[in-house]
Amino acid sequence: MTAKLERQLFEESIPAVERYFRKYPEDMFTFAPVREFLQQGIEQGIEQGIEKGIEKGIEKGIEKGIEQGIEKGIEKGIEQGIEQGIQQAERKMLLRQLHRKFSPVPAEVVQKIETTEDLEQLEKWTDQIIIANSLADTELLDS
Repeated sequence: MTAKLERQLFEESIPAVERYFRKYPEDMFTFAPVREFLQQGIEQGIEQGIEKGIEKGIEKGIEKGIEQGIEKGIEKGIEQGIEQGIQQAERKMLLRQLHRKFSPVPAEVVQKIETTEDLEQLEKWTDQIIIANSLADTELLDS
């Protein structure tokens, strides 16, 4: 039998096979080529589903990570801004009190206060000024 004749017989038998399986659909699964075709389809569907699931999971994970990173960054920025604002206010108050009580204030003391980021230290110096009789009574002057 030639390839052309085989192809023609195959194409002519398709409508008859379709009619048969429409009438007896339960027989379709007993037909080995149909079972293999369905099995391949199921396997491909599972593979594609897994791939899509992984892609979606990665996308969601990245989105969530970016959102959390932005939130943490904003929180950290706000905290740092508040802390810097408090330090700046403490420096300003400390310098104002120094100028009122011990004017003129040496440049090295002003520089020391302006470069100090330790809020506890700034508060300690402010407390010392209240009870000090001279600038020498504070820890602001280097010995």
